[in-house]
Amino acid sequence: MTKLILIVAIFISSFLTVLQAQTKAEKYFYQGEYTTCIELLENKLLKDNISVAEFKLLASSYEKQYDYKKAIYTYEKGLENNTEHELLIEGLADAQLSLGYKKESLEGYLHLLEIDSTNLNVKGKVAGVLMDLNRYAKAKLIYLDLYTADSTNVFFMRRLMQSEYKLQNYYKLTQMKEENPYFPSENKEMNMMVADSYFKLNQNPEALFLLESILNNDSLYIPAISKTGYIYFASYRAYESAVVYYRKLNELEQFSDPFHLKNLAICEYFTGNQHFSATILDSLSRVIENDPFIPFYAGLSYKKIGNVDKALEMLEKASSMVIPAYTGDVYHHLGRAYAAKRMFRKALSTYQKVREYDPKNYQVLYDIAVTYEEYNLNRTMALGFYQQFVKECSNERSSDLKYAESRIKMIKEELFFEGD
Repeated sequence: MTKLILIVAIFISSFLTVLQAQTKAEKYFYQGEYTTCIELLENKLLKDNISVAEFKLLASSYEKQYDYKKAIYTYEKGLENNTEHELLIEGLADAQLSLGYKKESLEGYLHLLEIDSTNLNVKGKVAGVLMDLNRYAKAKLIYLDLYTADSTNVFFMRRLMQSEYKLQNYYKLTQMKEENPYFPSENKEMNMMVADSYFKLNQNPEALFLLESILNNDSLYIPAISKTGYIYFASYRAYESAVVYYRKLNELEQFSDPFHLKNLAICEYFTGNQHFSATILDSLSRVIENDPFIPFYAGLSYKKIGNVDKALEMLEKASSMVIPAYTGDVYHHLGRAYAAKRMFRKALSTYQKVREYDPKNYQVLYDIAVTYEEYNLNRTMALGFYQQFVKECSNERSSDLKYAESRIKMIKEELFFEGD
């Protein structure tokens, strides 16, 4: 009997020791003493005397110290004898995701859904990883399922919108905004996606209305400022309006984004601040080397302020780049820069390129005629181009048209009296 009592006492003592160790580890963990918790549980791991809950606690302690590799090792060690333990599987997948092992974490989350297909938390994690892997269509199906089950859940709504946005289903986003009474009007990110969807659908008035409401709530929200400026700049060519937003945008970004700075400089060119645009665009031409519009508008700016040499340099640079829709305009301004430098032979050959790239450009006919008169007093050639210009010019109020008509009359008289 005494022997039995002794055995029971030893067993109870051993059990209390284990319980005390577990309690200590949890105590250290919740007090933020992760190093002490790790030392305690690592000793138990070495003695192969560690429970599943302690595996989880040890791995969590590593995670608190951002040592995800050791956390992964611990989870994997814990799963060796507990292959279906959901907490360990999820913990492993979370740790893998923290290190960017997205495919591995996805496998873990999918395995959890095989165990419990109703776990909404894990479903959300699966969809999140699918988004990270650019598998937007599959992610959308999960978010749609979650959103359908709870259309008042802002998180599900936002993530569904993100997947639809990535899939370029812009009309569906605008529908969600217009039809869902629970749409959070104060959520800037969600409203921004809808505003950009309106823009993508060429519904600029709707986009601007929504962007304005976003900025009314937060006047410093950079995505809304940027998109508003771009719509005025690119869609409406309303440079007076665009320049206001681009000034504010660049100030907030401390002039760090070269593309936003480029748009500001072009707006400044069109609104009369050519000294600013020339300086900025000239500088940007050495930062963004493959954008022909930068040297093009730099050249126009220099030309406006009378620096013909710099204008010629920039326009020559622009003409060396491929911009099919604007090639004729580039050569036209380049030809005028050559003419201003009295480089008439180059001006004429450049004007001829304008006719090749843009046969409908009748204004260049006038420039060719004037250049022939100034170049070598070749009035016969000038007369022919003046006549062609008058025939093609559609602007009846053009001062160039009136000048060309007077020159035609005068040149004909001069040639008659000279017997030509």
